Amino acid sequence: MKVMDQDEVKHRIMDKALELFLKYGYAKTKMEEIARVLKISRKTLYKHFENKNHLLFEILSHKHNLMSSTLEKISEDDSLSVHEKIQAINEFKISQFPTGANEFILEIRDQAPDHYAYIKEVRMESVAKSVQALVKQGIEKGEIRKDLNPTIFAALLNSAIEMTATPELLLNSPYSMMQLQGEIHGILFYGIMNSSETQSVEKVSSD
Repeated sequence: MKVMDQDEVKHRIMDKALELFLKYGYAKTKMEEIARVLKISRKTLYKHFENKNHLLFEILSHKHNLMSSTLEKISEDDSLSVHEKIQAINEFKISQFPTGANEFILEIRDQAPDHYAYIKEVRMESVAKSVQALVKQGIEKGEIRKDLNPTIFAALLNSAIEMTATPELLLNSPYSMMQLQGEIHGILFYGIMNSSETQSVEKVSSD
């Protein structure tokens, strides 16, 4: 039987803890229950994490590192256009919200406001920086028009996407996060007018 190293044990604990947090809630999930489900001693659990708050922070930090490395890989993928890269980033963000995530985030906002602020900061800053860099890349390659302000566009896209990740909105919406973000993505990239109307507006603007 393979003996896991300490990093493997730590990540196994974090994975199972997140699964339990999403299923039963952060407040209702006790450290003792995490140890019982994993079939490890409480001593082993507390060897890696001082308490449940520390465990939660480590889970969020791990998610942040995963997001950063994934965004970097997407940005460096030369087989994708800038538009496809931005779409891939948005889809990755969506994939980070499994079943139960909305209720979990709402609970974290109330139970651990510092961690909730950290979640928002990570999502906003990491994605905004990546999108801004990609827009600049798109302008240089001629894929995006030159008069577009990368900073403003990145902030607008990220704020719009972030709005669809608001737990209250998703809990009361008939649409999924994927549907909402897909619609926003389409509007920001293609506008709301059909091609003939767009040409008409451009003609009026130039007259």
